[in-house]
Amino acid sequence: MLSAAAALIVLINTAYQDGRPDNRPPTALRWTARVGGVLLVPLVGLAFWGLMLRIGQHGLTPDRIIALACAGVGAAYAAGYLLAAVRRGDWMKPLERTNLAAAVLSVAVILALFSPLLDPARLAVADQTARLERGAVAAGDFDFDFLRFESGKAGRAALDRLTRSGDAQVAGLAQAAKQRDRRVFDSPAELRRQARDVRLVAVDGQTVPESFAAQTQALSDLLIFCGREQACVLRRLDLDGDGGDEVLVATARMVMAFGQGEDGRWLALGRYASACDPGARDGIEPDFRKGVATAPGALPDLVVGGRRMQLQPETRCEKAD
Repeated sequence: MLSAAAALIVLINTAYQDGRPDNRPPTALRWTARVGGVLLVPLVGLAFWGLMLRIGQHGLTPDRIIALACAGVGAAYAAGYLLAAVRRGDWMKPLERTNLAAAVLSVAVILALFSPLLDPARLAVADQTARLERGAVAAGDFDFDFLRFESGKAGRAALDRLTRSGDAQVAGLAQAAKQRDRRVFDSPAELRRQARDVRLVAVDGQTVPESFAAQTQALSDLLIFCGREQACVLRRLDLDGDGGDEVLVATARMVMAFGQGEDGRWLALGRYASACDPGARDGIEPDFRKGVATAPGALPDLVVGGRRMQLQPETRCEKAD
């Protein structure tokens, strides 16, 4: 609708040109320009209506905020061109003042969009998080990746705040999004399906912790290889000696470690992988089922300027004959 309105504005100005009496188009074209000036009102009005319906359903996004700004400029054109079309006297004379006022308004709106005043990312983040917190959108349907990857500092700050939410599901999903290094383009329904498809098998008479099983939706992007066709093997083990078990999940080539925070949320702690093991044709899983032991690190961590640095082992793999 806004594109059609912009095209109509260009066509009306093409017919008007400089507006001098000796340079006016034929009568039929002059009346067509008047009709076009009137038609701008329903075009911009429908654009506003459709945009507000969409915002009411799904909230603000940067694109919708920019569209609102464009619609506001379009409304200024529509009001001025309607006046020019219905006013008696010189043909479409108010069009000239409208063009000047709308040009100034356009520059002001562009500057506002690039300033903190109407920053699209900031406004969209504030609106979307408000919808989540008041329950207008369910946590499972909320796009946490928008905050993580598409809304700059405002989004990342909001995501940090949501990780401390009193709602365990919101906090877990926010933490999972914070840990991702790429956007997940699956729909919320597809993510829920993946969470339902996650299958874990505990060994040695152990059981999958209920709290861990309840959070597979938040961890589904990490447990993507634990599907119905090939379940992952789970083992509980106290890795840090604090008296509480961590959870180890083994796939064919690596073991993922998860720890539970004081708020009950499970977070990924890291991954174990064997860089050089040419004899393990069946992967890690068969040996993982038999048992797991721990061994001290070869070298301790370093603390440099308050930052803890972990050793990254240097591995040289000998080629098999």
